[in-house]
Amino acid sequence: MTTLNENGIRRRHRSWGPVAGFFAVIAGSSALALGAPTAGMGVLLLSAAAIAALRTKVSWRGPALMGAVAALGLYFSTGVGSVDLPALVPLSMAFLLFDLFDDLNHQVRDPRLPVSLLTALSLFGLGLLLGIIRGPNGREGLRTVAILGWLLCLSRLAVSWAGQGRLTAALRAYSLVAAAFGLVNVVFFIFPSWEEAYFRSWISQVFVEPDSVRRLLTGDELNNALSPYKAATLYINANVAAMFFGTAAWAAYGYWRNSLWRPWLIGGCMLGAIGTVSRGGALGAIVSLAIWGALQVHRGAVLRVAVRLTVLTFVIGAITIGIAELQSGGLARFAWTTLSTDPRFLLWGAALNLGMLHPVLGSGFGAWESYWPSIATSVNLRPSFPPHNVYLFLWIIGGLAATLGFLFIGVSSLRRTWSLVTSVPASDAYEFLATGAILAWCWSQANFENLFFLDYRLGFLLCMLLGGLFARREAILTA
Repeated sequence: MTTLNENGIRRRHRSWGPVAGFFAVIAGSSALALGAPTAGMGVLLLSAAAIAALRTKVSWRGPALMGAVAALGLYFSTGVGSVDLPALVPLSMAFLLFDLFDDLNHQVRDPRLPVSLLTALSLFGLGLLLGIIRGPNGREGLRTVAILGWLLCLSRLAVSWAGQGRLTAALRAYSLVAAAFGLVNVVFFIFPSWEEAYFRSWISQVFVEPDSVRRLLTGDELNNALSPYKAATLYINANVAAMFFGTAAWAAYGYWRNSLWRPWLIGGCMLGAIGTVSRGGALGAIVSLAIWGALQVHRGAVLRVAVRLTVLTFVIGAITIGIAELQSGGLARFAWTTLSTDPRFLLWGAALNLGMLHPVLGSGFGAWESYWPSIATSVNLRPSFPPHNVYLFLWIIGGLAATLGFLFIGVSSLRRTWSLVTSVPASDAYEFLATGAILAWCWSQANFENLFFLDYRLGFLLCMLLGGLFARREAILTA
């Protein structure tokens, strides 16, 4: 790095960042070669992300590293049974502490949250507290609350980054990594044998929670993985993977504006979402497109928006059919003919029956885990199946408070998105349009999946977006 001194002479300063990154890569490669392939590859990727972040401007380096690590899905083993700690957790806490200290020094005041969001969060928290008190497994509730507490800390960090104009770096890095994974995922869809080889190799343990891989290798096929009638999915669970890729495509749409990379990144993420072949993902995509269009109708461009939605629907459909025809199974690999035998129908019926036992206060954490196995035995399904519906599961855990609180968080966020979209020029609304589409995707696909916000990749994205959304209005608009 060079600077000019007072005499106009260039002086060269030693930059230790690339040097440290070089030695970290060497250390990671050595670990990989010395018999710890999973840890070695994790260190190698973490180092590569750090080196890539160093290529950005100074103020963007921390957020860019966070976004890349979140999407990479790296884990640090804690050595406690099957509990593995996402690398993002200690990294984000370090950045948060640094940022809090910096805010104290500069006497920065946090913006006030809207009353509607505070009410929704309070109601949701009350429901979870009821679940801990009333349920047979309160420890699981404490774990859930701890994770949600960390997510709130992420939102606090996003508020600060939005005010400093640094939030874009995190979301750009996140969507960049997601696009790369998306291309891998669609290749797995086209060549199923490659997917099988991937899941049976050690490298899959770098990107998938190790406990999930262990269950997979012992014969428990999780959701769509390795099933010849289903679809490829890099993260085992097709619905969660569809949300990961689909929402990352919207993030690329909103945060890579005015960049030549933008269409390619959107395309890579979109292909990854198609490759998951998730019914819930298809629903989420449709709803997100509808909300994206609805958020623009206020400008009196109903016809233009309708044309765009129609064109996008046909384009995505054509790409999907074309990709399906590239492999022998064709459209049959989508396996949507199995809809009538989907175990979700049994799960939802059982969840409704359990929810009706205590419809107002709920039955607490652990109630479903005690209730479902006896039914699973009689219908020959896996005893560990969750209800695959956020709203039903929250109703069982914390009654109406938890369910309505979660729903109102989404509604309050969408209301805030609408108010921002309608008050800024169309050229400045891309980030808010993307946020609205992502919220719509996640809260609608919650009907098909369990507590998706406990997947920290999606939790990271949502908290970054919501933190920025509820930051000071003037700070967001200048970010």
